[in-house]
Amino acid sequence: MAGTKKKTRNRLKGTKKQTQNRSKGTKKQTQNRPSRKFLQDHEGYKSFFLGKTKFCVGDTISVANPDTVKWQQDTQDGKAGADDQPTWAARIISIFAMDRVHVYAWVQWFYSPSDLPEKARADGSFGKQELILSNHTDLIPAQSAIDILQVEDLHDGADNVPGDGMLHWKRFWDFDAQEFSSDATFISL
Repeated sequence: MAGTKKKTRNRLKGTKKQTQNRSKGTKKQTQNRPSRKFLQDHEGYKSFFLGKTKFCVGDTISVANPDTVKWQQDTQDGKAGADDQPTWAARIISIFAMDRVHVYAWVQWFYSPSDLPEKARADGSFGKQELILSNHTDLIPAQSAIDILQVEDLHDGADNVPGDGMLHWKRFWDFDAQEFSSDATFISL
């Protein structure tokens, strides 16, 4: 089993680096799609549990990031509140597990306007709670999931208005081309 764990850790090394780059505001220009070998070595699932929360394929989730640890310490010290929690948003595409401990989710990232390059933010016409769906994907440990998010899909209708304070998305970011696209691609296996 030790050899298997090492192989898995090596496969995820690129994911960890991408996640670290994401926290610095830069995004590596490669997609992290699970390899055919990874898919053969891991069993696919429709859901997983963390505590009492059930996470399913297709759910939009909040994902812990390196800033989450600092936030937890600041919250304990009274320097930050619950509303200040730094999280990322992603849609679960697939779930894989080698065993009960080694569970992974392949996710499609949502970006906040501040994650986009300056030229993409130039018109400043983003809603207060707007997220941007992208074709940027990563394989993450399932333990990174924090909670299920309710994100309203407004990309099909120009007349749609988001609910008050509701997270929503209406634009698609092409990660490879680094520009907005009218083709909202939902990635699947």
